[in-house]
Amino acid sequence: NLFTKAGSTSFHVVSDFDRTLTKAFVDGTKFVSSYALVRDGKYLTPDYPARAHALFDRYHPYEIDETLSMAEKNKWMNRWWGEHFELMKECGMNKKVISDIISKGKIQFRAGALEFLDLLSQNHIPILILSAGLGDIIQELLKSESKLTHHLHLISNFYRFDEQGKVIGRPDTHFIHTFNKNEVEVKGTPYYNEIKQRKNVLLLGD
Repeated sequence: NLFTKAGSTSFHVVSDFDRTLTKAFVDGTKFVSSYALVRDGKYLTPDYPARAHALFDRYHPYEIDETLSMAEKNKWMNRWWGEHFELMKECGMNKKVISDIISKGKIQFRAGALEFLDLLSQNHIPILILSAGLGDIIQELLKSESKLTHHLHLISNFYRFDEQGKVIGRPDTHFIHTFNKNEVEVKGTPYYNEIKQRKNVLLLGD
């Protein structure tokens, strides 16, 4: 096995989050995205679900259109993610929403996932979680399980909050969406410096 021969110092992990490190089904029901947890939980203004669905109806056809180039799809996905983030801000997204989703256990890790993260940390193997979901929810969930170690890196879509916990914007970074989950996004980050000499990678997705 090439991975074994090269050893742990030549190895790193890149993983999706939703339905990869977390369960695909909870109590027999397919797990929804972090965005859907916010929408279906009725946390935001009453008009939010219908407006979010309208964005889906507008942009999803571009996501699944096999005749479009990747550049065209990237353009439409960036518009979708951008408009949706602005909509969530307008409709009252805040830190209390994130805390409630975490406290109610609406996201469940797959069997063995937390032990897997511990094993990587114990062996000083970096893992990048690359997610098009809501990074603040993922970060708080990992924090609640004490998994935010030095070797775990998270690239996702984050908010900026004011002192009252209300969303006021987002960092000046690229949106992570369906079609740009690649390691180009990591250049210039601490994670890249940690893995640039590690030639072997385990890629996990759903």
